[in-house]
Amino acid sequence: MGGDNYGQGSSREYAALAPMYLGVNAVIAKSMARIHHDNLINVGIVPLMFCDPADYDRIQQGHELEITALKQAITSGAPTITVKNLSTGESLAVKT
Repeated sequence: MGGDNYGQGSSREYAALAPMYLGVNAVIAKSMARIHHDNLINVGIVPLMFCDPADYDRIQQGHELEITALKQAITSGAPTITVKNLSTGESLAVKT
């Protein structure tokens, strides 16, 4: 999870390598620095942004999120991807 302009000031490749080695598969942020966005893709991490930035405040530490059919949504060019918060039962929309 990231706030506004996630990755700002850390556009070098190493800023994306640490999450990769931690096993992060996707990052969801309010907004993302352009170069960092590209570096995440280069190391195999899917960069996603909230369609409604207010959704960021609805997710708490320890909540479990689920994204299903991510590959199909990306390859089909779907405008939004649904993320389910398993801890609250709510769903929210993100975009690539």
